[in-house]
Amino acid sequence: MLMRESLLDKEVMASTESPVVRMLPDVHVVKIGGRSIIDAGKEATYPVVEALSKLLESEKLILGVGGSLE
Repeated sequence: MLMRESLLDKEVMASTESPVVRMLPDVHVVKIGGRSIIDAGKEATYPVVEALSKLLESEKLILGVGGSLE
């Protein structure tokens, strides 16, 4: 069905829509930006790590860290 079709075509997009199924419904995903947090040094990073460590006591988290663009 997708062969020789634009994936941006509204009809193709509509024909492939399905309900969202959360694979891990009890997990929160947190993405930490490299430029906004990590590159700012320990003054910014340590409070974030401390807050996340407190959250890990009661919540399941998936942590992702992005690199800066520089």
